Amino acid sequence: MAISFRRPGGNIVAPQAVVAPAGASAPTPIEVLARAVSPQAADAVAQQRTLSATILLDLYTYLSANVEAHPALAPAIPAMSSAVAEYRSGTAVDPFHGARQVYAVIQQARQSDATIPEA
Repeated sequence: MAISFRRPGGNIVAPQAVVAPAGASAPTPIEVLARAVSPQAADAVAQQRTLSATILLDLYTYLSANVEAHPALAPAIPAMSSAVAEYRSGTAVDPFHGARQVYAVIQQARQSDATIPEA
């Protein structure tokens, strides 16, 4: 499953792309370690990374739709960039760490501006 963090009309939110693990792609360091433990552990890690990619894509879609109307969301853009870079590295033990950081920045912005829609 390949996903791209690119906006059709321009690329104002995501400065990079991410590719989810696929059958033909090289395994990440965490997947190699999990495979050494057991095939089931490796499968679980791959499923978590796929879910993490989906969550990052959803957060990107949310930011694309809302950042222009709500400038308070602007700090989530660098957080999103860091989350994507962390995901791409494949070395994080917790594949959801970056997504949680982006969501925390969004929630912090929502506390200061009640008109920002829920993520």
